[in-house]
Amino acid sequence: MKLTGREYVSLSALRDDGYRFTICCLTLDQLLNRFIISNILNDLKKDINTRKHITTSIIINHNTNDSIKFKKRDKLNIHYQISLINNILNDTLYDAYNKNLELKDFYNTIVDLFETYAYEMDTEIDNIHIDIVEIEIVKGDKNENQVI
Repeated sequence: MKLTGREYVSLSALRDDGYRFTICCLTLDQLLNRFIISNILNDLKKDINTRKHITTSIIINHNTNDSIKFKKRDKLNIHYQISLINNILNDTLYDAYNKNLELKDFYNTIVDLFETYAYEMDTEIDNIHIDIVEIEIVKGDKNENQVI
């Protein structure tokens, strides 16, 4: 099943300095392209390295009756499409994949995608747009796979 970016998500994380936070009531698209990017830009403004965050849980509300929680032991297979926001000459979509991504690395992987593609595309970090096309959950507790 394909994602639209309009699914509401909750993300809980633990920063490398011990600070815990939970963000909720954002769509998947807003989480990636507003919240995470603003954290990156805030760190850059403070002239510090991008802080690492250990993702402790993610809940995606796929529809009104169905929510999927990624648990700590879950691994994810994710397909992303990456594009530029402001570039009329290049409307190319780039595909990126993660196989067996541990949940704890989700936030940091998104940060790495922004930084890598900004460098590769010779643009600013806030000119990158990331869409999650598909997520396959490889359950850590059970051997059941679920594609959303």
